Amino acid sequence: LDIWIEGLPVSGGPRESHLNKQTGARWTAKSPAARSWQKHINLMVRLAYRGPLHDCPMRLHLIAVFPRPKSVPLDVVWMDEKPDDDNVEKPARDALQKVVITDDKRIASSHVEKIYAQPGEKPGVHIILERLVSPYDEARRMKKGSKRSP
Repeated sequence: LDIWIEGLPVSGGPRESHLNKQTGARWTAKSPAARSWQKHINLMVRLAYRGPLHDCPMRLHLIAVFPRPKSVPLDVVWMDEKPDDDNVEKPARDALQKVVITDDKRIASSHVEKIYAQPGEKPGVHIILERLVSPYDEARRMKKGSKRSP
């Protein structure tokens, strides 16, 4: 999967805490903005992806492009402000479940980049999700392929 999704990246954390007045029990929920962003990603992925549901180790590379404040010079690429990179990743991971991967726990490797948009560039996320191949499996495959039969 390799997809660009336009929109303002929203943090998936922290969750909002709620109190049930009748029972006194507490529960947490994603913010409405995080839920909406996750649903948007999920919809865009559903519209674009027609492949199988993967139940194997996967690698996620996510590039989040944020609007550039006027105070940030054009030569500054990396956004080292809030939200935290792991919180930017959460809505995308959750949105990929049951569409591309069986469960987000199948993501064994991930890399997140937060950058500022260049002039004329819109905010959004670029999601690349690929099957992870073990270097050991690859070496075994190459070894088997190099054997010559008499």
